[in-house]
Amino acid sequence: PNMKIAQKVDLEKIIAETGDDSKQKNADPSTPFQSLKRNSISYMRTEKIDGKEVYIFQGTPEIADVEEMSFVPEKLEIGIYADSGMISKMVMINKEGKEMMSQTYSNIRLNIDIPDSEFEFSAPGGVQVIDITKSTLNMMKQTGEEEEQIVQDSVLLQ
Repeated sequence: PNMKIAQKVDLEKIIAETGDDSKQKNADPSTPFQSLKRNSISYMRTEKIDGKEVYIFQGTPEIADVEEMSFVPEKLEIGIYADSGMISKMVMINKEGKEMMSQTYSNIRLNIDIPDSEFEFSAPGGVQVIDITKSTLNMMKQTGEEEEQIVQDSVLLQ
């Protein structure tokens, strides 16, 4: 804000050129178990939240580089509305079985009409918008090449 600069990235172009839409899937509320190890998910119980039936599941988070993170849950509890399949809550549980943090989702409305104009970004007056799509692609390609070289080097060492 102090520099009056906004950045934009064309995600469709990134996905088209890299074929990687995993970041999109992780943010998708219709796939609430995406962040859990598949073989760790268990049904725990049914609750009522705001008068609606909610199925509670528990699982182990799928987290890369866990040792580098200071705030790592041992388990996640995820509540799913029975009528819509949408997430209603998420509870992070530590190694002692105590709640670390929780998120609750309410006032969820499905299939409502939203005009396209709601998705158009207009920068405030005096703000310069910089498109960083090309530099993001270059960085992703460079990172991918470096990872590929590391794999090739490790194969040669074996």
